[in-house]
Amino acid sequence: MIAVARVFISYAREDKPVVEPLAEGLRHAGHEVWWDVDLEAGDAFRGKIESQIAGADVVLVVWSQRANASRYVIDEADRAADLGVLLPLRLDASPRSVSANSMLLISATGEAITSPTRGADC
Repeated sequence: MIAVARVFISYAREDKPVVEPLAEGLRHAGHEVWWDVDLEAGDAFRGKIESQIAGADVVLVVWSQRANASRYVIDEADRAADLGVLLPLRLDASPRSVSANSMLLISATGEAITSPTRGADC
């Protein structure tokens, strides 16, 4: 049996059409998934996000050109890296943010997964 993970998904809003089936697939697999669609009117969103990241087993950061331009995604990735729970997923060929430069990236475009320390442009 696969262990249930608490997964926080960080992404740029413009990438929602790609992220939504990912979130649903993780839920269908039995994982607890939290992303910003779970925010409710009146929530103090920064505090809610911070507590969700702190309680996550994995913070899946969906990197794209749009995510690289989002200070919220970059902040969430930095916090996840500090906690040792960052799992970056690359959607496109845009350059990585500074937050992901020392991380291994998983490509959603079918590219090989390689270590950035070997000079590869993951």
